[in-house]
Amino acid sequence: MRPPFRYASGIRAIDDVIARLDGALTGPAGSKARLLTEMRDGLCDATDALVAGGRAPAAAAERAVRDFGPLERLASECQVELAAAQARRTALAVALYQTGLSGLWSVITATQSSVPWKSGGPVVGAISNLSGVFLLVVTVAAIALARGFGQRHLHRAPWLVVAMFGGLVSGLFGWVFTPETLYAPPVLIGWCLTALVIAVLCRSMARSRALTSSPDIGSQAIH
Repeated sequence: MRPPFRYASGIRAIDDVIARLDGALTGPAGSKARLLTEMRDGLCDATDALVAGGRAPAAAAERAVRDFGPLERLASECQVELAAAQARRTALAVALYQTGLSGLWSVITATQSSVPWKSGGPVVGAISNLSGVFLLVVTVAAIALARGFGQRHLHRAPWLVVAMFGGLVSGLFGWVFTPETLYAPPVLIGWCLTALVIAVLCRSMARSRALTSSPDIGSQAIH
């Protein structure tokens, strides 16, 4: 962590820039806070260097701010980075929640094994099996994006939510529920948790779509 900035007369110019960026940028709170902290530290370091070269602290801070470039460009570049962070967060959420839901429904079907399930026939069974493979592919793709692979495809991260939802529906379609299983408490709990997860992921998807489709939102908010 950087030590406290020691030039009180120069801190206002730096704080003004950081405050304007803070109000203009949109994205994950943690990523945004880290980005602003790094930018503030960079401005403070630049000011220190200028003061060491003989400038007054206030003039040095103003020069450091100018040297960083136009605020609109800074906001646009920061917003692109935050959009990528939100996309990675969405991908990670898909990977984690999909793994959790798969485990949840495996437990539910195991606890209901004593209740007979209706056979959906070979076609429905094949769809159910293929959905399992499809969801595995979605999970691997989500993990890859979350870990930073395929950066140019980050804008497609929101669609992983749609793919996951489609895979879940197809998989559950393969389980033709009887009245005894459909209203069993474990199954009802499974439906509720699945609906909650989908709602959370849809919110993340909406935020990710908004940020990746409007990378200039930060620079526009500066005006």
